Parts: sequence; C-alpha cells; structure tokens
Amino acid sequence: MTQTCWRLPAFSAFAPAPAEAVVLVADVIGSSRRVAATGTYRDITFVATAALVAAENAVGSIPGVFTGDGAVVLATPDQAAAAAAALTAVAGWSERTLGIAMRVARVPVGALSAPLMVARTPLADAEQWHLLGGGASEADRLAKTAADRRLDPDPDGAPDLTGLSCRWDPLETARGALVSLLVQLQSRTPEADHALLSRLYGGIAELAGPEERLWPVQADRIRWSWPPPGLALESVAIAPTPGVRRALVRVRLYVETALAALVLRLVPRAAAGYVASIGPNTVSAQVIDGLALIIDCSPDQHARIRALLAEESAGGGVRFGTHASSQAHMVCVVRGTDQHRHFLDTTVGGYWHASQELKTARATVS
Repeated sequence: MTQTCWRLPAFSAFAPAPAEAVVLVADVIGSSRRVAATGTYRDITFVATAALVAAENAVGSIPGVFTGDGAVVLATPDQAAAAAAALTAVAGWSERTLGIAMRVARVPVGALSAPLMVARTPLADAEQWHLLGGGASEADRLAKTAADRRLDPDPDGAPDLTGLSCRWDPLETARGALVSLLVQLQSRTPEADHALLSRLYGGIAELAGPEERLWPVQADRIRWSWPPPGLALESVAIAPTPGVRRALVRVRLYVETALAALVLRLVPRAAAGYVASIGPNTVSAQVIDGLALIIDCSPDQHARIRALLAEESAGGGVRFGTHASSQAHMVCVVRGTDQHRHFLDTTVGGYWHASQELKTARATVS
C-alpha cells in the first residue's frame, strides 16, 4: 500500500473558529543554532510533535497543526487552561531535558484581525486538521512580537507524552529529492485563498506526478534498524527526570524494540499490515494559511515547481520557500495498531530551510 493521494479539503469543509476560542502557539527558539550545533533536526521535530501530543493527552481531540518547529492548536474555552498548561509543561521539559527552548503564546480568536477557519479531514485511521484565512499566521506573529501574549514555561513541567515515539529509520528519496515546500498567501478572503491554493496544488501535483509516487512514505521504503535512532528521545519523553527510572525505561525500550526487530526480521508478514498503514496515516500535507508539503520528486520536477511558484509570486499573490534533501524522518503518535499518525520533516529541517527563504522574500518585499 502506498501513501494515499492527498486532496485539498473542499472550502465547504472549513468553518469559522468561534470568537471565544483560543489559539495556542508553541515553537522552538533558535532552530538554526540547534541545527548548526547538532547537524540534525530530529529532536526539534520530536519536540514539535510533543506539543501536539501533550495538548491532545490533556484535553482529548483538539484541532492542531504541525509546523516543523512547533505546533498551533485551537482550544475551546473549556480546553484552554489545560491545553496551555500542557504546552508550557512541554516548553519546560524541552529546555530542561534536551536544551531546546520554546516559546508558548495564547491569542484569543476574538483578538485576531484576520479570519481563522478550521477543517478536519480523515487519514486512514486518524485525522488531521487545517487552518485557513490568515488568523493562524497572525497568531504566530503575535507569539513572536507581543510579550503580553506569551506564557512562561513550566520549569518543573512533566507533560503527558503517551503515544509519542521515534523508531523508524530515515526515509530515503526514491525519485531524487525530498522537497519541503511552504506556500504563504497574501490573504484576501478565505474563499479566494482556497481557490488559489486549489489551483497551486493542482499545478504542483501535475508537475511532480504521477500522484501516487508524490508522497515519501511508501511501505517498501520503510525500514527499521536496531537500536532505533530515536530511542534516547523516547526515554526522555517517558521519564523526564534523569535517574534510575529513566535508566530502567531505556532498558525496557531496548528490550521491546529488540523483540520487535526480531519479529520484523523473522516473520515480516506479522507487521506487514501495520507497515502498509503508515503511509495513509502520515501527515505530509497541510493547509496552514497556505500549503505545507513534503513530496518526493526529481530535481527537474523541483525546478519546474519553483518556476510555477515564482510566476505566482511575481503576481504578488504568494510567497514561497522550498528545500531539497535526500532523507526524512518520522515522529509517530501511536494510540494503537489501528489508531496512529505520523509527522514528517527532512533530516536537515526542510521546513525550517523553506521558512528562511520565505523570510527573505518578505524582507525583500518590505
């Protein structure tokens, strides 16, 4: 089974966020320094996914999107306090255990000047969320610029990160380049934005087709080696405080994953169904006031996609950034063999690199 062909949600799937709802933003501070120091982005992807998991574990189902180096969630008034506490706990845990500082902010939807619309679409065994209209981007800007919107990290935070794991080997490109692609709209109206996104995504899919080969997560390319590369991160998530408990957790994880590796090697059919379901449950594409995609294509297709976006950008409707890499890693949220989803970024932080090109484009225009 291959990763399911993605479809842009219909405009009718989006509904306005209630004015009394609250946008919570969590993002890593100093991603570039971290990448320069470590040469990898895996721990940042792990922390970003941890923000979503902690919010979900605190309040149950909650709209949220993965942004590469953080997350944006939309809480009802009843959920807001618990979700905010979960994110500040993640920020404290991340800095204390991994040396990764995070910024957390709280922005009421009623305080936004731009519209915020939300849609939920199904994966094979889970769901994903999308945000449209400009409100999420405005909340992100306020998180960075408005000190009165920020929430202090909980220095003793111990978030509930049940379900979070990072065990699969990096995915290799099959076509030449794993391209992280960010498209940001010069928002007009949500309906006009959606029409533009629909046209752009159609053009991208056509240029990089066939569509069934567009997505990075294919069952025949998913690999598991032992010990898993993200085992240390998983042990820190389960046991935030160094000591005997964390050591015991790490031993348990080594044993569990060794047994799993043995089963995969000796009886591959035992895990074939689950492995085949990973692709259709992977979040490789989202609407976040634009498009956020990771696709597998050739270098020539990447160049043609950039030409398409450059033409749109010259007309003033969009800004964009892309970055090509040879590998991507997955961070997984596993509630059970029939309820799981997976988040991608390239091993060198493709979304972050693409966002740097976006920032340059904004600075050039301004």
